[in-house]
Amino acid sequence: MSSLKLTLISQVLLLLLLLLLLENSWALSCLPCSDFKCRELLCPGGKVLGPCGCCYQCAKQKKESCGGPFRIAGECDLGLKCVTRGNFKGDIGVCEEKQLTDDNEFMVWLKAWLMRRRGKP
Repeated sequence: MSSLKLTLISQVLLLLLLLLLLENSWALSCLPCSDFKCRELLCPGGKVLGPCGCCYQCAKQKKESCGGPFRIAGECDLGLKCVTRGNFKGDIGVCEEKQLTDDNEFMVWLKAWLMRRRGKP
């Protein structure tokens, strides 16, 4: 009888643990890219792929919202970074100026900037 109680208690605890994990999980459901009709964009800055990776959207500019789960609020333009107040990776933040701290980061920025100047998104 006590073995039955332990089994029942362990199953209840496992169920509670699973519920806690599911409560904090996120899911993104995307249609196939062939189902999208991407529109032409006139952006003040660069373009970035949207959360589903099918169409481009305008990169966010300074003081605009960014981030969120699956970057649903957008990505910041070159030279900007998404600054959030919380520690959760899915928090929504604001685009602020990025300080280029090392040579590698500068080279990535320069390459992207040059590609954009040539007309590539």
